[in-house]
Amino acid sequence: MKMACIDLIQALNLKRKETEMALSILHELLEKYTKSLFDEGILNDQFRQIQALKSEELPDAVVKLIDMYILDVEMILSNLKNNINLPGVDFSKVAVEICKMEEKSSQIGAEHMKIACANLIQDCDQKHKDHFWQYLAWLSNEFTLTRSKLEAYAQLLLKLIFVPKEEA
Repeated sequence: MKMACIDLIQALNLKRKETEMALSILHELLEKYTKSLFDEGILNDQFRQIQALKSEELPDAVVKLIDMYILDVEMILSNLKNNINLPGVDFSKVAVEICKMEEKSSQIGAEHMKIACANLIQDCDQKHKDHFWQYLAWLSNEFTLTRSKLEAYAQLLLKLIFVPKEEA
């Protein structure tokens, strides 16, 4: 019986060390990935403030903000694509929608999106529908890239948050 207890304690210690190693690896991956997002200019310093929001009570607060940002921007982009085809499109109303997207991008620190929105707003001021479609396509591509990078970040963060609870 004593030998079985010792074996169990050793197995638990090994499991704890494996979990600590996994957490260490995940943490390092997340740090390097985040650094690459800053180096690429995808994110700016505002995102660092978003990262600081996580707490014991809301460990996935950053993930929820990312999800909300993605959903909001997807909705705005969809509305833009639908409304620009309407006859007599009101570019001032379109610009207001793009400003909302720019603000959301600014709040979360999505630098590429913020820049793409600013360019699209300028095009709205010129009321040039052909250029608008080109800039909208560029904005959509930037969003696709930003969304995939933020989703990957959120997945890594969730793994880091929930590994201890699953294996503890």
